Amino acid sequence: MLTLLRQPEKKPLLAQFLVLALSILAVGVMFFEIRAAALFIVIGLFITLYPDSRALLSFSREGRISLPILGLTVLMALFLAPVAVREIQWQIMGMTEGDMHALLLHWVGSALLMILLVLAAELTSMKRAGWKQLGIITGVTYCFLGVIAMILQSDYAGSWGGAGGLFAVIAGMWYILFTLLEAHKTEQKSLSPVPVPMNTHEDLPALGAGKLDATVTRNTKQLAEV
Repeated sequence: MLTLLRQPEKKPLLAQFLVLALSILAVGVMFFEIRAAALFIVIGLFITLYPDSRALLSFSREGRISLPILGLTVLMALFLAPVAVREIQWQIMGMTEGDMHALLLHWVGSALLMILLVLAAELTSMKRAGWKQLGIITGVTYCFLGVIAMILQSDYAGSWGGAGGLFAVIAGMWYILFTLLEAHKTEQKSLSPVPVPMNTHEDLPALGAGKLDATVTRNTKQLAEV
């Protein structure tokens, strides 16, 4: 991903997504094309060259899990799951029947893309460093795929159709909006001043000294009167 070319150590979530995405692609495609196993070499090289490989195993967050993004992700998963299952079935049947789309791995590729979209959105909701970029990328991808589906309508097998495309565009816009709102909320919390509690222990000596001075002054006046 192009966003990892600049300061990749500050965006560990993008690196984690890339590793997971390549792993899922490799496993999913290997059932139909064994040469996809070469992706594991790419994964190994990426992990080796990543500036902070330990960060790939960390799951620390910048804030609480984003419930709006997580809820939208569940909704999109319910929408995409039947489509992905159907296309995997087409891929399996097409390999035995010599279907051109299946031979070119179109069906399994499309199904894996839907899985990766859901994965990207779920990782975004975790708010790990790099989640803002991943959330924007996810939203833009949904909008792009939705526009393509609206253009193609139902003339092509596997198309989401006009209604599905419009739904994807709306979901993509909501992903972008939720990401921007959550990012603004996170920044506001980080910039808000933290109240400093009064240190009563430091005030006690001063109070004691004041009481002592008052006592000395009172005793001095009594002696003077005597």
